Amino acid sequence: MSLDHICHNNDVSILCLTNRGNLLQEKKYKNVKFYYHPIKFNWREVQNIADIVNFINNINTQNKFDLVVQMMEIWDLIRELSLQIEKWHFSVVFHAMPFLGAPQKVSHDFDHDVHQHYTSESKLYRKNYIKNHYKEFYETMSKIGIIAANPTVKYYLNNYCKNLSVYTLESFRLSPIWYTVPKENKKIYDFVYMARIEKWKWIEYLEKILVYITKFLNRKIKIAILWSIEDFYSYDALIRIKRNKNIDVSYFGWCSNKKKKEILSKSKVFLYPSIYDTYSITLAEAVSIGLPCVVRDVLYTKMNYSKVPSVWRIPFWKYKNFAEKVISLLNNNSNEKEQSLIQKKNKKQYFSEIGESDLYSYINSCKHGENYKL
Repeated sequence: MSLDHICHNNDVSILCLTNRGNLLQEKKYKNVKFYYHPIKFNWREVQNIADIVNFINNINTQNKFDLVVQMMEIWDLIRELSLQIEKWHFSVVFHAMPFLGAPQKVSHDFDHDVHQHYTSESKLYRKNYIKNHYKEFYETMSKIGIIAANPTVKYYLNNYCKNLSVYTLESFRLSPIWYTVPKENKKIYDFVYMARIEKWKWIEYLEKILVYITKFLNRKIKIAILWSIEDFYSYDALIRIKRNKNIDVSYFGWCSNKKKKEILSKSKVFLYPSIYDTYSITLAEAVSIGLPCVVRDVLYTKMNYSKVPSVWRIPFWKYKNFAEKVISLLNNNSNEKEQSLIQKKNKKQYFSEIGESDLYSYINSCKHGENYKL
């Protein structure tokens, strides 16, 4: 069942815990009355939980909400609001699995998979948080409406929450206006990294990878970094990278589509060491203009990119392997870089049912760039 079933042609009121315009399209659901209230963060710690609860209680005495929607899997806020709001009032849009991110293998046993995750090479801040809170998962999930942001997350949730209903959002689509990148552009940057810069996007491992590359190449490298910094931890990681005399960093922050296309088209290799993605817009954008991309081997990339010739998947924690593949692409001028982005037209021949809807979104975003070759 889709969230469309709730909103389409129904006179309902929805409170979106986000900034205005970031959630559901008001024009699409003309009968829906939307309210908005932002969430304030210090990294993943919510700063205004009490304020949010008071806001909901106060406004709900005047206008009863049919639905309160939180569009992120911030566990502290999910847990707190699940205690404050009745089940049919409160729903969460999950972009990834709480505590697990985007696991590649699913055992159908949540406790087992979480234990495997936090006893691996996860950083200490993740181990402690997961260990202290993951046992709240089933009780809390049973109190809320569960909405999957994409088919990969729906697959996870259906496996871990077998007795609970999981709703879905529509598949994401990129605007066709994206595909106007000039085919000839002088390459200025060796690499480009584009992501919402935060711990879960693994910028600290980007630093490790870049240091290894500089040592191997024995020269200074140039990297363009795009998008906003979300926490002080990632800010410090970026500063450490910039202080490395062998790494020339051009930090652009949040860019317009025009500027983003220009930077991507002037770069040689796209680096994306995140382990948290279930549908990566930035990866689709990089692929759509012909950049060779090196990514982590998570379920989403496995299901949707395993037969895409311009994407290489590297296992978790294999920093050296990741760096070596990047170096080979940087130095390789053979056909490895010159293959068409979409070579196979019959997606069912290569992709399982889990990833087909994600794949449809991906192909839709890339089809205009399939003839664009480096």
